[in-house]
Amino acid sequence: ADAPMDAPRDVAHDLPDRDDSGCPEPPDDLCCCSGDVVHAPPRCVDGVWSCGSLGQLWSGFDCVRSCGSACTSFCTPEQTCDPLHGYLPFVRDRPCTDDAQCVAETHVVDCCGTRAVVGFRETDLPRFRSLAEQCTAHLGECDCPAGPTTADDGHVGDPDMARVACVEGRCRTSF
Repeated sequence: ADAPMDAPRDVAHDLPDRDDSGCPEPPDDLCCCSGDVVHAPPRCVDGVWSCGSLGQLWSGFDCVRSCGSACTSFCTPEQTCDPLHGYLPFVRDRPCTDDAQCVAETHVVDCCGTRAVVGFRETDLPRFRSLAEQCTAHLGECDCPAGPTTADDGHVGDPDMARVACVEGRCRTSF
């Protein structure tokens, strides 16, 4: 599934022949996407994480460094409570063997009030709620409208209509 057409994303840059060492360690939630396929991790160019010809730089729930994942973009790391920005690392893997192991939770991901419906193992629900509450309390408010609620597959919709399932060994939400 493709990410929403109006999802913000960083601009890709042409890559020089070599990487430079001016970037900090790349966050785990950055990848180079084209359409809904993750192509590669970004490269450091002139102190900026870039994708070159491999698409555009994205961040989001499904930005894992393997082919075939949906790419979903959210706000910058400084303004986000996106679970993949480090405070909920267990959401990254979300292992499962059947649908009964998975639950979905709606969570505020940025200071605008944008929400995402996240799928993960039911055993992680208490930890998710505790950490999500702490993170959301620190977001503050921005002078911007909330974006649409996004599922793990990149589709947007009514959070009450979200479904969660074990898809290819990972708990994932969809509308």
